[in-house]
This record gives sequence, structure tokens and C-alpha cells, in this order.
Amino acid sequence: MRQTFHGLAPHVKHLAGYFQDRVVFLDHQYWLCTWETELTYRKHKRHFFWVSPTSLQMLALNKNGMFLCSRNGEVAIVRSGFR
Repeated sequence: MRQTFHGLAPHVKHLAGYFQDRVVFLDHQYWLCTWETELTYRKHKRHFFWVSPTSLQMLALNKNGMFLCSRNGEVAIVRSGFR
């Protein structure tokens, strides 16, 4: 079933994926953020700033919630940063 959420889109620069009950995305300042799924947007949570605008094609969120991203030749692996 397809669901429409209202109010989240203006905060999202790049959608990374979905893990458990959270949407994972980068905001317009390139912070890694999550939003607990609700029909109407209230607020999202910022976790950390590490992602570069030039590395958007090099990030991934796998089915286990592991987030990978690269910056300046280094790779970050976030295993439990969304709690």
C-alpha cells in the first residue's frame, strides 16, 4: 500500500532510505537525519554532519540499517547511529 506523508519533503535534500520505522535522509545542510514515520510531519532528528555534497552518489543504507558514506577518500560506516 502506498502512503503519502505531508510536510517532510521541504526538509529533504537527499533520501537515503528507510530503516525500521524511520526515514533516513540528508537535510539541506548535509546532516544525516531520521524521521519517525507519521502521517503528518512534526520534527526530524539530526544525527551528525559528515557527508559532503560531492559524495551523494557514494552513500548507501542497507537493509540492516548500516549507513556507508565516503568523504575525501575515507569511508564512514554507521552501524547504530539512528537510535
